[in-house]
Amino acid sequence: EHLEASEKMAISRPTFTRLIEKARHKIAQAIVDGMELVVEGGNIEFANTLHRCRDCGEEHISPYSEDIADCPECGSEDVEDMAQNFIDHEKQVGENKKENLEMMKSFRNSGNPGGGQGLGRGGGRGRNKGGAFGTGGFCVCAKCGEKVPHQQGVKCTTIKCPQCGHAMVREELLNKE
Repeated sequence: EHLEASEKMAISRPTFTRLIEKARHKIAQAIVDGMELVVEGGNIEFANTLHRCRDCGEEHISPYSEDIADCPECGSEDVEDMAQNFIDHEKQVGENKKENLEMMKSFRNSGNPGGGQGLGRGGGRGRNKGGAFGTGGFCVCAKCGEKVPHQQGVKCTTIKCPQCGHAMVREELLNKE
């Protein structure tokens, strides 16, 4: 229940409900858009665990704190704790991420051309398919032709013409059309 879960997380019930709704939306969007779904972070506490016998395949649920040495079904000692396997896996994934990050940093600092993650051969067209216009230039009204100096970091299309109130466009784009 939401109330019980929110109390365990030490947050309000409405906050818990909002978190659940956001999570459902993100998961649905990932599924619909065919995106990779990665769940990471946070502390995980297991109330129960699943023990699986590697010999006979029998599975037993028990409290997480309880360690089962032998399979109750066949007596085998080859029993795995699935919750502990998950925790061990997550630790290994975290260590691998750290190692990969360190390797990428050392590669960037090793004097390779460009210093980036790629091969550094160029060939990209850049912003606006090679037509980035830099910091200068003008915003122009396509309706009446009024010109105002372009403001760095402000899209011309967000500026209204001081003469007629029409949306402005970058001068270079107006001339391309």
